[in-house]
Amino acid sequence: MNDKKLLLSVDTDFFCRENPLWDFGHSEDTDLPIAALWQIRYMQYDLYDETDIKKYADCRPRDLFFILREKGLLFSEKTKVVAGWSHKFAYEVFLKKNYKILNIDAHHDCWEVKKELDCGNWGRRLIEKQHNEFIHIYPKWKPEAKSDDAYNNGITKVAYDNLIQAESEVDAIFIAQSPHWTPTHFDVEYINLVKWALAVCNKRRLDKDFGMLSRQTITKEEARELYQSNQKMMKKLYKKTESKK
Repeated sequence: MNDKKLLLSVDTDFFCRENPLWDFGHSEDTDLPIAALWQIRYMQYDLYDETDIKKYADCRPRDLFFILREKGLLFSEKTKVVAGWSHKFAYEVFLKKNYKILNIDAHHDCWEVKKELDCGNWGRRLIEKQHNEFIHIYPKWKPEAKSDDAYNNGITKVAYDNLIQAESEVDAIFIAQSPHWTPTHFDVEYINLVKWALAVCNKRRLDKDFGMLSRQTITKEEARELYQSNQKMMKKLYKKTESKK
């Protein structure tokens, strides 16, 4: 394995705090309409506050690549920059590249290999096929990741704050939108990640684009209205229920 090169994978959900209370319907295979699922979540929770990057993320998405450069990662025009709506496309991008994989992600993506390639097993597939060293960088809002029992067979876990990287040339970057795991107002952060990855590599366009899942952004004002209206309705229902007892 070439230790002087690495593959960098970044998922937008790394920056998006997640609470098990709203963690329902999270699957790219779900038959439920994703727009309706996020509409429900915006109604039930104050998602702008609950996922506030300033409060919960390790850094701003726009700063990530410059911070990584300070930590020793070498970006250049030779670095392949690829993006797409699903993290499963990282498998194709990293295939036939036997370098260390640095996966900056809310999830390790190394679950057992099923028949179909998906966003949860692309890492495991690469490990089993070409024996990549796989390092999962998990966010500070998810400390339980360090005790995840899925870590085995060469998978290493490291908190973002503890990332110390020897000088390494970044051969390729893959950036995932992950719209099933991030609210609509995080789409702009995905766009920022792509923009600044290109900037740090001094590139004008992606080497390959698997596409972004287009969806209407729910603004902060719209989200607040949805949440407050739902809270009022729930209070009325509660009063009616209590009065019947």
